Amino acid sequence: MKNQTFEFLPKEAANHAAQALYGLYAFILRRANDIEQWNEVTDLILETLRTVEDQSDQENLDSYVALRELFFQAYSKLNFPFFLNDKDRIWKLFVERFHLSTGQMRMSISDLYECCDYQKLAQSMSRSEIYLRRLPPSSEIVLMPTNGGARAEIVIPLRLLVLDMILMLIHARNEHFKIQEAWLNQQEKGVFHLDPNGRLDTYARQVLILATTICDAVLTEYGYIVEYLAKKAIQKEQFEDLKRLHKKGVYERLQKIPLLWTSILGTKQSDKDDVFNDMTGLITIRNKLIHPDGGINGWFAFQISPMYGNGWKFSERLHTYIQEFKGSFARYNVGYEYATCLFCVDTTIAIINEIHRLVFMGDTHAYWLDIPMKEVERVDLDAVIRLEKALQI
Repeated sequence: MKNQTFEFLPKEAANHAAQALYGLYAFILRRANDIEQWNEVTDLILETLRTVEDQSDQENLDSYVALRELFFQAYSKLNFPFFLNDKDRIWKLFVERFHLSTGQMRMSISDLYECCDYQKLAQSMSRSEIYLRRLPPSSEIVLMPTNGGARAEIVIPLRLLVLDMILMLIHARNEHFKIQEAWLNQQEKGVFHLDPNGRLDTYARQVLILATTICDAVLTEYGYIVEYLAKKAIQKEQFEDLKRLHKKGVYERLQKIPLLWTSILGTKQSDKDDVFNDMTGLITIRNKLIHPDGGINGWFAFQISPMYGNGWKFSERLHTYIQEFKGSFARYNVGYEYATCLFCVDTTIAIINEIHRLVFMGDTHAYWLDIPMKEVERVDLDAVIRLEKALQI
């Protein structure tokens, strides 16, 4: 019986079954705006949940079976065209994923693969099918009943990290402009007044730290995809070597993964060596910041001499950013902080796209990122702010 209850113990099984039935009726009745029956079902489910706490294991198993039958009887009224015709799997989905406390059903990528028609779901969400098929493994589709229908949202933890990094970049830009204005006032009026609460260097360091965290997470998530694709395609010894590499640090993985993944998957090597080199340089500086080696502060050295340093050498990509902000503060390196911060964000997004193309040959970029770009490898910061309310500070 435990297999039929999806490894839940009797009390847990009955509890989750009651929530599953509640979830089904939430989608059915709230779409129909049948408030009276909705209130009756809510009262009934809440009473069932209270009863479950006092029942014996056998009584709870009997309740589970009865609730499952009620679910199957009502399921035909759901009318979600993107669900596949597999009532048993949809039952499992509701039992495991619908939570009464939030009123949400959070579908994992494996749930999406087993329960949904990608094309129909993409149409209902006004997305492309390839967008859904390329979502990172940690992503979730969140379904919520609403009056007159249902709402679906896509939660992508990797993208949220990228938005966190961009938020720090926005703060850094604001601080940069404050310093620039104070500098101009000094030149024109002989007065230098700066808000002492400014934290340009703090925000810039957070961008650097988040960049490495994002690269680590992206390598991990795409590593899961590669392992899934490679498991039956290579020898056991090769597969174990692959898994061992995936457990290494982000610096070593970023150096070795491109050649290994493309040889396993038969995809094309990246021609953006400069992007990979620049990302490993940023990781080096981050490591010197987080794990000081007793030498000069890595972040301070990066600001004084951005292109070259002890342990890093960046490509000409960084030089274009330095030149862009060189005139901000004549004869000083102050403008370099925001320049390197912006370079860090653009490099992180570029490396995500390159890692994506190592796995999915033929794709132009990582579709799930959905970050506006004003030119190749340059984020359109103002466009991102307009699209993302969380960034409108």
